[in-house]
Amino acid sequence: MKTTHFMRQCVKSLIFGFGLFAFALGANATTVADPAIANVTATPGSTTLGATTSYELTFTTTEAIAVGGSLTIQASTQNCPDGNWESCNFDFSNASVSGLNGSIDQHSDNMIGFLNAEEITAGEHTITVANVQNPNTLSVYRFYLSSPSSDHEDLSNDDYLATKSNPVVLGDALAYGTITDPDSNPLQLYGEVHDQQYQLYQGFNSDEWGYYAVANPGFTAGGQVEMNVMPAQNSGLFNTSASFTYAGSAVLKDVTVQAASKTVSGTIKYDDNSAVTNAGVNANAKGSWASANVDSNGAFSMMMVGGEYEVCLGDKYDENGQRQARDWYADQGQQCQFVSFQNDTSAESKTINFVVHRADALITGVFKNPDGSYPENGGWVSVWNDQMWFGGDVDSQTGQVNIAVMGGNSQNISATSLHVRSISSTSYKVDYSPRSSDEHTYWNQDKITVNANQTLNLGTVTLAERDVVYTITVKDENNHGVEDIDVNAWQEKGGWNNVRTDENGQAQLYLYAGTWNIQPSLGNSTSYLYAGKPETVTVASGDTGSLSFNLTTTTLTVGVKTLTEDGAVASVRGWVNCWSQGSNYGFGGNVQNGIGSFGAVGGNYNCNLWVDDQNYQASGESQVTFVDGQNTELIFTLLARTANIHVYVKDADNNLVSDGSARVFANSSEGGGRSEGRLENGESNIAVAPGKYDVGVWFENKTSYVTSMSFGEPLELADGEDKTKTLTVYAVTATFTATLKDSEGNPVPNAWVGCGNWPEMEGKPMGDFDKGKIIESGSESGGDGMAVVGLVKGHEYECWVGVNSDFSDLIGPGSQQIDLTKKDSASAEFVFQKADSKIKGTVSFAKSVDRPDSDIQRVFCNGWADEGYNSWDDGFGQEYSLNTLQGTWHVWCGTDILNDDGTRDFYETEGDTLVNIKKSGTYTQDIKLKKSMFQIPESFTETFDSTQPKTIILDDGQFELNIPANAIPAGETSNNITVTIEPELNAMKTATYSPWGFPRNIEVYDSDGSLVSGNFNSSVTLTLYYSQDILNSSDITEDAVLPKYWDEDQGAWKDADSVSQKTITDEDTEGSVTFTLQHFSQVGLVYNNKLLTQNAKPGKARKLSAKKITVNTARLTWKKPFSSTVTKYKVQLRPYQIKQTNKWDKFNKVKKQPKRKVKRKIVEDLTTGTRYQFRVKVCNRSMCSAFTKWKAFTTKTE
Repeated sequence: MKTTHFMRQCVKSLIFGFGLFAFALGANATTVADPAIANVTATPGSTTLGATTSYELTFTTTEAIAVGGSLTIQASTQNCPDGNWESCNFDFSNASVSGLNGSIDQHSDNMIGFLNAEEITAGEHTITVANVQNPNTLSVYRFYLSSPSSDHEDLSNDDYLATKSNPVVLGDALAYGTITDPDSNPLQLYGEVHDQQYQLYQGFNSDEWGYYAVANPGFTAGGQVEMNVMPAQNSGLFNTSASFTYAGSAVLKDVTVQAASKTVSGTIKYDDNSAVTNAGVNANAKGSWASANVDSNGAFSMMMVGGEYEVCLGDKYDENGQRQARDWYADQGQQCQFVSFQNDTSAESKTINFVVHRADALITGVFKNPDGSYPENGGWVSVWNDQMWFGGDVDSQTGQVNIAVMGGNSQNISATSLHVRSISSTSYKVDYSPRSSDEHTYWNQDKITVNANQTLNLGTVTLAERDVVYTITVKDENNHGVEDIDVNAWQEKGGWNNVRTDENGQAQLYLYAGTWNIQPSLGNSTSYLYAGKPETVTVASGDTGSLSFNLTTTTLTVGVKTLTEDGAVASVRGWVNCWSQGSNYGFGGNVQNGIGSFGAVGGNYNCNLWVDDQNYQASGESQVTFVDGQNTELIFTLLARTANIHVYVKDADNNLVSDGSARVFANSSEGGGRSEGRLENGESNIAVAPGKYDVGVWFENKTSYVTSMSFGEPLELADGEDKTKTLTVYAVTATFTATLKDSEGNPVPNAWVGCGNWPEMEGKPMGDFDKGKIIESGSESGGDGMAVVGLVKGHEYECWVGVNSDFSDLIGPGSQQIDLTKKDSASAEFVFQKADSKIKGTVSFAKSVDRPDSDIQRVFCNGWADEGYNSWDDGFGQEYSLNTLQGTWHVWCGTDILNDDGTRDFYETEGDTLVNIKKSGTYTQDIKLKKSMFQIPESFTETFDSTQPKTIILDDGQFELNIPANAIPAGETSNNITVTIEPELNAMKTATYSPWGFPRNIEVYDSDGSLVSGNFNSSVTLTLYYSQDILNSSDITEDAVLPKYWDEDQGAWKDADSVSQKTITDEDTEGSVTFTLQHFSQVGLVYNNKLLTQNAKPGKARKLSAKKITVNTARLTWKKPFSSTVTKYKVQLRPYQIKQTNKWDKFNKVKKQPKRKVKRKIVEDLTTGTRYQFRVKVCNRSMCSAFTKWKAFTTKTE
């Protein structure tokens, strides 16, 4: 009988030990008190884990236990945190019992059977159980006593008959306490503690009486602890959060779980209205969250407590916790919606529905480790581009992956969709990442292309090992290692990895060959900030290395709140960034549901907000002062997007551009946000807040079209206003490939390669584009140091390379001339040098400028040396810094200032600023700015009734347009038409005619918003005015002036109709030309090149070079200017930097050499090993150009 009772208890013990752990995951087991035993109290001799100690047990028997009875004593936990139950077991193998007469007749891991030698009377008793070894894992433990007289037969197999003791916490806990529902009933559930960044984390379970204890994952005294507890689904209770401060010892923290009274329900459907069955939703608010999966009808429902929630689409997980592959995607900005409930216990319901797009192709493959085995823990494959993301699990048993993706075009794409793909295929990047941090395999592809309705089989993919190991160290300002800091590593084209520092502030980061950016990631940390740049490393297979990052301890916390214009909190998400004057790096934090916080240090900062929201945009930056030790709040007032810009993008042949890689953008010229839209059939709508905007378009595919910016004054929109903008872009018909290396032959990534047809513009004042169209294009170099720049064939370009001095210690080489006049591709190599000195200074206005220096908010500075190097800096504030080497450097700075009236002024360096770098070090050179002569005319837009005559006179007084009634068709909606007039900076030049000043690009849109093309119902009349000063400034005579319009179809300037000219006289200093047009185009005054070629001032010589240099001779070469008649050249030669002209050699009658494309002058009798400079002037029969800049060379030594 005694043995049978003990064995029954052992069976129950197994159920108890394992079944109740399962209960924490959803099973249902309970402990039933033994009616013969009450009031069990356990007092440990030691709570140290693993210690051998004794326990004093006090209990009350409600009836006598006869001699020979078997009193069962058990100790265990209902929660073994790491799941290793052996570590949660007591060891009773050497236990002894005193206080009652009897002996131990049975032993088990957590249990002993005590055989009493005399009757145990009813009443209170105390016994001591000695030589007990404590478990090795922190948890809540209890002792359980049961007697043989109680009836066990009617118990469920899931129940256990025993009377529990008080809870005993073994180990040094972070916190302990009870978890109850609103009616004080205990709850058995899962919870977790963490810091605000989730860098410290520990899970726990409460037992069936609601008691819990949680281990300390690394908090120190004073640390802020966040706690989340999560009731079972369908319990009517809701995830609840609490917070407390860790005082250095275990904290008693009781938690009352909130009752859910709010409901969010809805559906997720494809755009054909069929149900999505493989998605989930997640709702997040401050202090609470909820989630739900969709059912077979695409429906979901979840309960929560009051608050403001961001409800987002997410993945669906199966019962084994595996993420299900998606076959859908959502448009940008449609991933999340916001919902708000009252913060009370009243019942409320809200409905949120999502519409997604269906994928139409499949990617399959099998992934294997380098040794041919399958990934032990499986993996995840991401398939993505800038518009969409898909992914799928790699099966650990078969290596198989199946990922549904978007292949080709879709009939369901609307005009407002931000996702426009190519007609029949889509390109993606692909990355593999292992499930386990102990595995260091990888695989990626920069580009795979999937067609519509295709199953793309990747075949068997053999993973590679990350065989580059970098030791990362993160320290504070006292040089102490900082624990639990995430450090991210990424490549520009997709590679990524992440590690977290240990207690010494170190981590091993595994990479593979290539160029990587590495930087600490602090999220919304209120403890530390990192305001430095990412470190860029280029590594080869098998390399090892180390990097150290220094953090700054914060001295205050900044709260963030975003408000609508009526003062309500705006439920948006975004990012706040703060930076100091003169720095390109800053710090900040996320904004979720309109609120956020981050740590900072005292100082003066500019702070701005970026928001990802279709209804609101940021209103601009704020200048703030943070004071150490004083927490503060930043409040950003958002602007509602109540206006719209309708953008047309045309090519040079006046055809609308349909390019899926185009991004049309509108930048607030008043310091606010940036809005973007995708181009569809040559059009895009961009919702913006009222204000002024610069509109442009850029192309992700840099080999399709050259990026275009709108020029002139910003486009201004009022509340509810809709305006139209037309951009002209030039198709890429030629490419330039640049290879960038440092002096040791390593590739230079993240450098900018810029090209422009500036050689065609030489000899013209800044902004005077009357000699042709301006083409500027550029591209950033990748990890291989290569960059491809899209250009237009038929032109000669100057291409330069450089890196921002804030980001690199390299110096760019000199520019190179690229001839694409007759070919469609070219290439060149650029070699960077390492800087050994710097030029620094302050930028301010010259005395001639009547405005405060504080108006200078951002400067761009460029330095170039006579030796051929270049350096640049682009930053906020009035400070600049340029990397340099020994030599003579020219420094130029400029700034663009938006005036209160919406106009812009450009200021640039006054005179030629020279700095002579003789040795390594830091040189100071302050810069004074003067106002530039470059002033762009204003843009103009007006909507009016086409049935009435209309006269438009622009503010500059040089343009008058008269439109008769009913001359232009108005469309079907109303009689209104909209005329836009833009200064045309990209005006075309031909062999015979060149525009001068700024021609105007005139467009008209009917009442339906469509561009009016073709001839009008009747002619319109245009009058263009000019003055003698304007003619003189461009060296143009009045008899060469003609009115023309640009014919896109024939690529020529065509004569206007009914031309009359009023010439300048002594009495009237203004002339004009009046003419009529049947349609709108680029219109303006042009001049006849052939009439002016003998009289106009020639341009400067180009491409100076010294060749075939010997010890005492050199061949000086150059090219003639564009579109200039030349009769002779003047050449001056001097020893380097010698300013006494009597020591110069002057050659004033160098022949024009008409049969030579490259002109030359051979100079002799030079000194061995000596540095010289030369320059060239171009002359015709009437006048000469200015001299070129000096070009340096050095003769050879013996």
